[in-house]
Amino acid sequence: TRRHIMDKKLFTVNEAWEALGHTMSKAYLYKLIKLRQIPAIQIGSRKLIKGGWIKKVLNSAEETEVERR
Repeated sequence: TRRHIMDKKLFTVNEAWEALGHTMSKAYLYKLIKLRQIPAIQIGSRKLIKGGWIKKVLNSAEETEVERR
């Protein structure tokens, strides 16, 4: 649910992909992490995207949708 997304601090790439509605490929998310365009941390081999970035993207998309109406 949206509330769950807004409360979450870290997302796996798969969780981020799902939260963003599959609007970018997982490969592209990994590429943006590698280029440091998405704030992420690495624990072992897992890359975790910071929840603040997901919230920012979702809020931006929501604002754009409202402006289009």
